[in-house]
Amino acid sequence: MKSGPHWGNADQIRKMRENFREAADPIHQLHGIEVVAINGCCYGQDANPNKGDYWKLCGQAF
Repeated sequence: MKSGPHWGNADQIRKMRENFREAADPIHQLHGIEVVAINGCCYGQDANPNKGDYWKLCGQAF
C-alpha cells in the first residue's frame, strides 16, 4: 500500500516487481495457486491498472 500513484522511481518499481515474483513463485509451485500482486494507492487514478505482472489500484478503484 502506497500513499499515491507516483511514489517511486524506476529502480523502486523494479524491486517491487522482483519482490512480488519472489513471493508468488513458491506459492504457485507448491500449491498451484495463481497469485495476483496488487500495488494499492490511497488516492489518485491510473488509467491502465493492469501492469502485466501486477495490478495498480488507486483511490476509488478499490
